Amino acid sequence: MPSNQEQPTGISPTLGLLHLMIDLEVLSAELQVAEEAIGRPSWAYRESVTDRLTRVGVTTQKIEDFSAWEGTISGLTSITSRNEAHLAKIAAAEKAGLIVLTCLIGELRQRNQQKRATGTLTSHLAA
Repeated sequence: MPSNQEQPTGISPTLGLLHLMIDLEVLSAELQVAEEAIGRPSWAYRESVTDRLTRVGVTTQKIEDFSAWEGTISGLTSITSRNEAHLAKIAAAEKAGLIVLTCLIGELRQRNQQKRATGTLTSHLAA
């Protein structure tokens, strides 16, 4: 679920997708804060998410997990099948995505909070 909350069991596929979309928005906001803290210009936000995550210091494993999940989703969405096996793969990818995004959001939030605590973040935002 968004904001690192536990997902209730039996969640509908529509809600799973909604939670993924919300988490992607939260990830984007946290990533933007992290980039501003290191002085990245706003045009850099158009670069790939993996490049941006690397630049702000997210661990390699988390970036690889995100890339793998992104590739899986791309592969699944390019197939228009509606059979149960394909839909089950999509549901599994949604669940995996929630885990991957929760980990990324958690790491970015922790970094951003540490920077706020040391005053690094506010000094970059004020500049």
